[in-house]
Amino acid sequence: MADESLVSRAGRNAAQTLLFGAPIPSETLTARVEAVTAEDMRRLGARLLTPARSATAVLGPKAAGAAGRVFADALHA
Repeated sequence: MADESLVSRAGRNAAQTLLFGAPIPSETLTARVEAVTAEDMRRLGARLLTPARSATAVLGPKAAGAAGRVFADALHA
């Protein structure tokens, strides 16, 4: 639906031109997203969610802090 708005298209094209040197057609983006596999996501998660590259923040009551520790411990496993 974003392709229906001229402002949205212009903003997306400008951002893509700055980042990639040219606008990327919607069909190309769709094909790239659909080509991503579960294994691709697992590899990315393993690379990005290492203890040295992650931090945990827990919002809520102090008792909820245990959830943050469980998550952080899971990263070390």
